[in-house]
Amino acid sequence: MEDIRTHYRALRQSVGNAVRAERQKQKLPLWKIEKQTGLSAHCIDQIELGKGSLEIDQLLRLSLFLGLDIKIGFKKQY
Repeated sequence: MEDIRTHYRALRQSVGNAVRAERQKQKLPLWKIEKQTGLSAHCIDQIELGKGSLEIDQLLRLSLFLGLDIKIGFKKQY
């Protein structure tokens, strides 16, 4: 079985890249997202950098504020 940490790092990086790209596209400063979502600017920055833990409530707050859909898919690996 592969090391789950490798997959978790890739997932955090993918989520972080999507959040940062959308934030920059909308020209939103971290402080504005902090004020509207209740998430600290540091927390948002860590998510964008693919660091720290991914908590579903934080992702939901960010996705709703930024207008992003979260899609989770499963497929059989061979």
